Amino acid sequence: MCASVTGANAVAKSKNESRTTIAVARVADPLTPRKHAEEATVQGVGGLSPSTSTELTRVLGVVSEMAILAVTDVTGKIEQVNDNFVRISKYSREELIGQDHRLLSSGLHPNAFIRDLWTTIAHGRVWRNDIRNRAKDGSLYWVDTTIAAILNERGNPVKYVAVRFDITARKQAEEALLKAGALQRAIFNSANFSSIATDAKGVIQIFNVGAERMLGYTAAEVMNKITPADISDPEEVIARAKALSVEL
Repeated sequence: MCASVTGANAVAKSKNESRTTIAVARVADPLTPRKHAEEATVQGVGGLSPSTSTELTRVLGVVSEMAILAVTDVTGKIEQVNDNFVRISKYSREELIGQDHRLLSSGLHPNAFIRDLWTTIAHGRVWRNDIRNRAKDGSLYWVDTTIAAILNERGNPVKYVAVRFDITARKQAEEALLKAGALQRAIFNSANFSSIATDAKGVIQIFNVGAERMLGYTAAEVMNKITPADISDPEEVIARAKALSVEL
């Protein structure tokens, strides 16, 4: 898990599955690619020394190339964003600076979700969750978000840095799977479709509503007890199928 940034311990790393997330913050010039960031002149801000700010700037320049980054003041007003933030939000840097993240609200997350975020980071703890945002053109996107506080020598937050990764494709895939699963369940539980499955020994493991109607047995009577051969009277099956056809 990432940790709050204080003094020289300006970089926090955590491994999430196969990806390494580096939560860092820079407190002076706008976020820029690595080379520009390394050359930037940094002033100490909010109790941080110039040397610490310089270290943050250099590391942030590296992270800026692969993550979506933003730095806000303690009220949540955006002070800095990188090119990836501009790209995914479809707002210009000028439109973002001075605004808070409500500009990107999709309306999905309840007030309790936002309160938990602010309570966590205001106490100097790291907050992490998935957030759905709305871009300037109205399109929705998801970001895996980690927010950490930059603390001064007294342990009080002076800035917040948010490190995000675009997970829109993953969320869309998960939604598609859920829809497919719901459709499969609806079909399986439909009385209009007979579904029977057995294990390797031929014992019935699945016996849906349609099979119950067609064969006249309940799932409890056959599952893990008998094989289809035990209940397969061809003439009876044909007769019941004809009766069901009339009903449908």
